[in-house]
Order: sequence, then C-alpha cells, then structure tokens
Amino acid sequence: MALDAKKIKKIKDYYTPKKASLLQGSLIKSGAGRSVEIKEANFQEIKDNLVALDVYSLAADVTEAAGILGEILGREVEVQAPPQDNGAARKLATLNKDASAVRHVIAGVDVCLDVDQLKHQHPSNPIGNRHKGGGNRFDATCDATWHQTVTMAYMATWANGLGVMNVGAQEFHGQLVPVMNVHYEAFCLYAEGQKHVLFHCYPSNDSPLRGPNG
Repeated sequence: MALDAKKIKKIKDYYTPKKASLLQGSLIKSGAGRSVEIKEANFQEIKDNLVALDVYSLAADVTEAAGILGEILGREVEVQAPPQDNGAARKLATLNKDASAVRHVIAGVDVCLDVDQLKHQHPSNPIGNRHKGGGNRFDATCDATWHQTVTMAYMATWANGLGVMNVGAQEFHGQLVPVMNVHYEAFCLYAEGQKHVLFHCYPSNDSPLRGPNG
C-alpha cells in the first residue's frame, strides 16, 4: 500500500527543514550513480527515519520516501534494500582484498594493516603493496612486530570499545586527531560473528616515531 497523505506530509515536514544539510551529504547521499554501499546506507537511514516517524510498514515505503526526498532536494536519492546480512559478506570480501599480510587476532578482534600502509613505512620495513606517494613515514624501528604490539593492539582496544554491533555494520575511526602521536585511518566491520578492523596509520608531524623520509 502506498503512503497516505498524512504520512507523506510527515515525511515532507521532517526532511524539508534539513534540506541544506542533506544537500551537503549529511547522512543521506543524494545524486545519481551512487555505489551499492551508499544506496544501502541511504535505504537504512531513511528506513530508520520512517520508523522514528511511525510511518514505516514495508520496504516499498522507503523507496517512496526516497522519491519524496528527491523532490525536496531537487536531486535523485538512490536506495537499495540491503541483503539479509546487511552486506556483511560483501564488505568482508572487500576488506580481505585490501588487507596486507600483517594480520592478527588480538583480544578477539581480527586486526589487519591495509595495503596502503606501504607509503607510511620506512623502506627497510615494508608493509602493504600499494605504491602511493605522500604522507609521513615511521622510522626504522616501526616494523611488523612493533605494529602488532602498538598500533594493532590499540585498534583492537578501540574496536572492543565500540560495544555490540549489528551484522554488516561499520564504524569509522577519525584520523584528524592523533592518538599517542599516531594518526589512524580505520574502520571496524562486524561480520561472521567477529569484529574486523582494517587500517593504516602514520606518525604525526611532531612524533618521535617519524622517520627522516616523512
């Protein structure tokens, strides 16, 4: 059954005041040609909004609400219902593809340095294989063993601190503020009954761990 006039009004009244922030990509990403992950995230966000407004009944309601929102924004809002596992299997496959060989289970968390770590390593201690320029490098003491006991251990602690996560959910670690002189670009995915962290990291400008090539 299509949304009735009362529900449509509720949806318009909810989204219209938020138009400016939504056009800037706040939560819901508008515009055509979005990735599957973004379409699924849009679907879930709109569904959560409809549930909060007490107007949700069926998945079709989300599609209709996305159309209403698109009219408000003047831009298409693409949605796609996530699979039963919320994309967990697909997301884990992508994570595995981007993981380096430096990977350990620490405190129950599967922690992986990613292939982008290479550009942040001292040439004598390569980790990863994606050749990209720029970014601070660690000094020669920061090898795979050091990462296991320091940065990867921190990532495991961070992931466990996130608490209970839904299947397929992802949480991101901001990289702007360094932790003990190290910046982390990371996310935690819950899949197959476990938390998985993929990350790369680099020393801050004033870090004593920063190598001469940083």
